[in-house]
Amino acid sequence: MAVSRAKAFMVTSSRALSTTASVWRDGSESWLSKLLVRKIEPTKEPHSRMLSDKEIIFALHTHNVRPDSIGKYLANYKTTVELINAKKDISCDLIGSWTVQVGDMDQCVHLWRYTGGFEAIDQAKDNLWHDPEYLRLMQERGNYLAKLLRKKRM
Repeated sequence: MAVSRAKAFMVTSSRALSTTASVWRDGSESWLSKLLVRKIEPTKEPHSRMLSDKEIIFALHTHNVRPDSIGKYLANYKTTVELINAKKDISCDLIGSWTVQVGDMDQCVHLWRYTGGFEAIDQAKDNLWHDPEYLRLMQERGNYLAKLLRKKRM
C-alpha cells in the first residue's frame, strides 16, 4: 500500500524548447531577428569598437557581504571610491550605491558610469590594477564578502 501511494505522488516533469526561424517564409523578419540587430564579424579590432559605439557605459556591481562585515565593507568601498575619484585619468563615476533590505539581504549594489566607451573601462582597469593601494583595498574587501556555496543539482 505504501508503494502504491509513493507511485501516486511521483510526478514526471519535462522541459521543452520551442524555436522560431529568424525569417518567415514570406521574407518578413521574426522577433528573433529583431533581437540580433547587429552582426559582429571576426576582426582584429579591439572589443571596444566591435561591441559598442556608445560613449557612456553603465556597470552594475553586486556584492554579497557577510552580515557581520557590512560596516567594514562600506567603509572600505568608500575609501576605494575616494581613491578612484582622486585619479584624474580615470573617466568613471559612481552614480549610486545601495544596500538591499528585502529579498537577497546583505547585498550591496553599485552603479558606475564610464565615459569613453569600453576603451575607458579597459584604461580604468589597467590603471587600477597597477595601483598598490587599490589592490590592498580589493584584497581587504575580499575578507568581507560572503562565500557562496553552490547547490549541487541532482
